Amino acid sequence: MSKEESKEEEKNNSECPWCTFMKAGPCGEEFTAWQDCVRDSREKDRDFVSDCRTISDSLFGCIRENQEYYGENPAGTQEEEEEQQGEQQQQQGSEVTEQKKE
Repeated sequence: MSKEESKEEEKNNSECPWCTFMKAGPCGEEFTAWQDCVRDSREKDRDFVSDCRTISDSLFGCIRENQEYYGENPAGTQEEEEEQQGEQQQQQGSEVTEQKKE
């Protein structure tokens, strides 16, 4: 085994279980691209959220399309979270209004 192969094997063995799970699924290429983008952006001391937005959108879209593997909303977007919070606030507002009527 060459030194390069040995380093690659060591890297794979030290990878977090979640990363391994993500890469093994149907969005593995998208996840790897996202991971590379984040790493490169951080190495340049840049804002990876801005730098990797398009890649992140692609990854989240892929995950939503493959819920049979990743589960329902495993990595919800900020938009989805805000929408859920808005719905909860509306429900709470309705409940308060109903309580005042009583």
